[in-house]
Amino acid sequence: IQPRNHVQEAILTRVDDQHTWLLFGNNKLLTGKVSTDGGRTWGPDKLLVDKAGAPIPTGRDSVHLSLLHLRSGRIGIVYGGPYS
Repeated sequence: IQPRNHVQEAILTRVDDQHTWLLFGNNKLLTGKVSTDGGRTWGPDKLLVDKAGAPIPTGRDSVHLSLLHLRSGRIGIVYGGPYS
């Protein structure tokens, strides 16, 4: 994540034994990076998309995320969406 002049909130989660996710807002879109070495290095930024394949908008770049590890093995994301 490039340095910024304002607050940048991010969240980390271990998806499985080999993958760690870093999720954050970038240009008012939900964005993530993946690490396969326990967070020592990170892949490129990748936009998260909804079921239809559209980028997920956020109200600001400093999104406050909550993650839920579901019984199905999937991860649920609760976040503040775009301003209306």
